[in-house]
Amino acid sequence: MEPTTKKFICTDIVQSIIQGEYRPNGLLSERKLMEKYGVSKSIVREALGELCNENVLRSIPRYGYEIVTLTESDVRNILQFRVMIECQSLPIVFQKASREELSELTRNLQLLAPEHDQEVWEAWENNSKFHLQLLALSGNRFSYDQIKRSLSILKRAYAQFYWDKWRRVRFHFDGEKHLRVTEALQQGDLALASCLLEQDINSFNAVTNI
Repeated sequence: MEPTTKKFICTDIVQSIIQGEYRPNGLLSERKLMEKYGVSKSIVREALGELCNENVLRSIPRYGYEIVTLTESDVRNILQFRVMIECQSLPIVFQKASREELSELTRNLQLLAPEHDQEVWEAWENNSKFHLQLLALSGNRFSYDQIKRSLSILKRAYAQFYWDKWRRVRFHFDGEKHLRVTEALQQGDLALASCLLEQDINSFNAVTNI
């Protein structure tokens, strides 16, 4: 079995959930997925098992695999976790990151800043990219991986709650808020940087009114 085959199936199923093709509480069957991807039952079963381990799906014997429904409480808990990890990592980022690295992060933000509104997931990816790049400067791979996973879960949650609405919505990516975080860091104002970062973490949630 090619490892990329299982990875592709996992990624495609998650993307189908985000795009609304598979709805919360819906059931996936091994047989239909075998037909869709043209692979053996063992490959499909391994992919589905991995998604169960990641709490994307739930196995229901003799019925199939149910798409896990995320709750508002899940979102609030993840946001609280992100604030704790990302904001508390700022002193480490300040100590470890060179001026050149912070300047490069600022330049990247300036390149990302759009002159027009963006499709919601384009705005989401730009926002996520900033948070991951900033956290990467702490040098803590475990924190990075956990926040990356948290962002993936939040993306599914927001798609679940607001997909029908967001298909018709365009967002303005506020790169200015991110620039203010990096400027505060460069000036050594960690309290301001932490406050701005917390506001930004919760800002996407504020749009959804969760």
